[in-house]
Amino acid sequence: MQARNQPSSHQGHCQHQQPLTELMPPLLEALPSYTNRVMQRSQIGGVPLRTYILIAGNADFDPLPLAQQQWQPALPDTTEQVFFTTLERSYTDQRAIASQNFYWAFFVQTEQGWQLALLYQQLGGSSPEQPTSPRRDASTGAIAQGIRLWLRDCQAGVFAAS
Repeated sequence: MQARNQPSSHQGHCQHQQPLTELMPPLLEALPSYTNRVMQRSQIGGVPLRTYILIAGNADFDPLPLAQQQWQPALPDTTEQVFFTTLERSYTDQRAIASQNFYWAFFVQTEQGWQLALLYQQLGGSSPEQPTSPRRDASTGAIAQGIRLWLRDCQAGVFAAS
């Protein structure tokens, strides 16, 4: 495990022009620990954390077409889309409930490197019979904050211990 401010094997993944396809595997590997820390820090009134991200993965880079057929965009769309899933576990007083959740992330390349522009979330049911939730904007949620923190640390060449 790397301590904060120590060089990491992930440093090479954050070069300015690094393809997003090469950046996503280490980001998704670290995302559960980054997101769990975000959720732990945001506890209200000292209530113990009841949901944990166990794993993130299954990155899919095939974009959905976003172009509107009714008008011609003034600027080219330079966002890159990534779909990924998480396995999460929530605890109630009686039991643990696992769920698979789905994310649609939009990244843009800036002078500082890749940045998360938008994140949509669709919550999976806790059983196959239970339908998924409608898609919602999760750009300010814990997963998005975890992604932004990881990108910041990666671009700075430092990582928090997992």
